[in-house]
Amino acid sequence: METNNYTTDLQLVSQEYSDEKTSLQTKTKKFLEHFSPKDIWKIKGLIVACLVSCFLYVTYLTHFSFAFPATLVLISTIELGCRLLGGKAKGMRLESGIFMVTSLLQGLQISLWGLHDNWGSAQILCLHASILLYLMARTGQSSQDRLGIMVWLDLIYTSCIFPLKYFFIGAWTLLYKTAPKQELSEEEKHVIKNHKWMILISIMIALVLTVFAASQLSQVLPAFGQLWRQFFQTLATLLDFTITFKDNGLLFSRLITSIPLALGLFAQLAATYLAKEKPLSQKRFEGHLKATRQFPKVAAYIVLGSLCFTYALFILTATSQMGELLSLNQASIPAHQASHIAVQGFWQLVRVSTLNLGILAGLYIFSKENFFTHKGLRFLSTLLFTFASLFALIAGWKLFGVYMALYGVTPRRLLSGWFVTVLFIWCVLTLIRLYKPIQATRLAVFYATISFTLVSLLGSFIL
Repeated sequence: METNNYTTDLQLVSQEYSDEKTSLQTKTKKFLEHFSPKDIWKIKGLIVACLVSCFLYVTYLTHFSFAFPATLVLISTIELGCRLLGGKAKGMRLESGIFMVTSLLQGLQISLWGLHDNWGSAQILCLHASILLYLMARTGQSSQDRLGIMVWLDLIYTSCIFPLKYFFIGAWTLLYKTAPKQELSEEEKHVIKNHKWMILISIMIALVLTVFAASQLSQVLPAFGQLWRQFFQTLATLLDFTITFKDNGLLFSRLITSIPLALGLFAQLAATYLAKEKPLSQKRFEGHLKATRQFPKVAAYIVLGSLCFTYALFILTATSQMGELLSLNQASIPAHQASHIAVQGFWQLVRVSTLNLGILAGLYIFSKENFFTHKGLRFLSTLLFTFASLFALIAGWKLFGVYMALYGVTPRRLLSGWFVTVLFIWCVLTLIRLYKPIQATRLAVFYATISFTLVSLLGSFIL
């Protein structure tokens, strides 16, 4: 009950020092006054956990076998911090659950099978983005209380603004003096000791039972046995600190690099309650856009109309070309010609889809008329993204129907195929959003993250 009272008082923290000129040391002191001495020691332990998790994350960047334990410890630290500072209900449940699962699966894939050829940088980037999205969702630092059109600004606040603004709060917290601890009675010491022994015994029993069950199932399915052996090999590598950390200079450099990351992570966790208000809301953002929305609807008609006319001519030309390609015997297409067809279609899609999304953003920022409600602009926007969807289908046919059907799957082709499907789904979501107020941005981010996770796992089995 005592902890709940402290947690409830946290809602008043930002109101007590609404003046942004208040020193960070004073803010830290007032912030910690809402916690019991026992909870303050837990917060100091949380800072140490942030350091350990960031150290593992830095290690993962050079030793990929650390990807899963680094991700697991980092997510556990964020979860511990949110529960300690704000309770179980803090944050966006659906978003945080999805990004937690995708981050763990991506880390597990990298630990067990390593990075795929030709798109390892994409895996590292997606894992980092998933963890950032999880941190944003779990701490509740979203201007719309969900993923929305302002997600780009939410990520800037999560990754840059709040960590830099409250960077030294972790250091001040470690230096904060608490009241001396009260001596526990012999009975309390005995209860705590028994509790620790029970946890240790439970871990040992779970380990024995898991190993026995895995050994029996490995005889039923050899593939499962191979996966289990790979898991133990990775675990053995993680525990071999004499090899991994043989270079003391490398160990020291990782530790130094981890300190600012740990302070930034704790700053983001604390910023949830220290920040005066949430990031810029969509309503306030649109209020600022009144100064930029100066272009009349005629300008929008000219831009959209010219592009739709160009796209219509291209579709007519592409239809005749595809008829010629369909009439050919696929087996007679040389490898270099199939490669040229697929690559040309893919980059056409990337450029045009990026252009269309940029035009949509430009209309949102600079056009006086709202293209979601103005019938003429909405019709032209519908044509624009209908053509973009057709481009995705053409590129998908060239990649899947010609290149991959004839010459199989490679890591680069698999990544290109994933990107084609993502752009197609985004175009379809945009078309639906033009006529129905769905959460298109939220669904688009969900699809991109989940599909990339599944594709990376699939690639580990089929490549």
